[in-house]
Amino acid sequence: MYNIVQRVYLCVMRDLFSYCVKHLFSIIILSVCFTCNTYAQNLIPNPSFEIYSSCPNTINQIPLAVPWTNPTIGTSEYFNQCGTSLFGVPSNSIGYQYAKNGVAYGGFYTYNAFFPNSRDYMQTILNDTLIAGRKYCVRFYVSLANEMQYATTTIGAYFSPTAVGSGNYYLLPYTPQVVNSLSNPLTDTLGWILISGKFVAVGGEQYITIGNFNNDGNSDTSFVGGNGWGNNASYYYIDSVTVVECSDTVKPITPVLISSITLPNILPQTMMDQMMYLQLQVKT
Repeated sequence: MYNIVQRVYLCVMRDLFSYCVKHLFSIIILSVCFTCNTYAQNLIPNPSFEIYSSCPNTINQIPLAVPWTNPTIGTSEYFNQCGTSLFGVPSNSIGYQYAKNGVAYGGFYTYNAFFPNSRDYMQTILNDTLIAGRKYCVRFYVSLANEMQYATTTIGAYFSPTAVGSGNYYLLPYTPQVVNSLSNPLTDTLGWILISGKFVAVGGEQYITIGNFNNDGNSDTSFVGGNGWGNNASYYYIDSVTVVECSDTVKPITPVLISSITLPNILPQTMMDQMMYLQLQVKT
């Protein structure tokens, strides 16, 4: 009796091994798909401004951090460890700050008392077009430059199907989908402050523009001290920009490759027959 049971058991295990080998490729593919789904793709190219065409040496050079651009005639700056003393990292003309990631970051004005409603903005094309009805998570870090006398809370990100801009340095007339909360003051000059938010895409958005879209009266501007050539103004460094599809809207991949493998029928029919044969032999 023992020999019969042993032989049937080995036969069952042999068929199970061959069955698993036969479907191993499908199982591996499915595992890879689930892994890919876990890590969402950042839709921002050059998110930490580490890729550049040349080192910065003057104002209004954010386009050096390709493919970032300046959508107005305002001056958005690029700072890099390789830059001149006025545009270096960590030390530069308006403050002292190490990069959040890497050795580079961008910078822009959000308020200037000398030029009412004047603004700087930064813009880039996305790695992919946003899909209607999908929810996207937006994150980026800012740090107030040391020499500034004012801080501005209302920094936001606007998503559009085409590039936006103007031929002047005044605020852009758009409503950003993501805006920093008034409960999150942007007054830190020593560290980096996270700005984050979520929104549902209309569909077709291909560009992101970052800056202050509120007029001076609605910009929640506060006096913080500071001195230097940047007095009576508010200027922020920016780093680590991220836009990803939020995990709660990422649809799981249907396991069509191994749809035949379900808990009630995890053994192939030949194995089920062998198990029945085993039971009959034991009874006899």
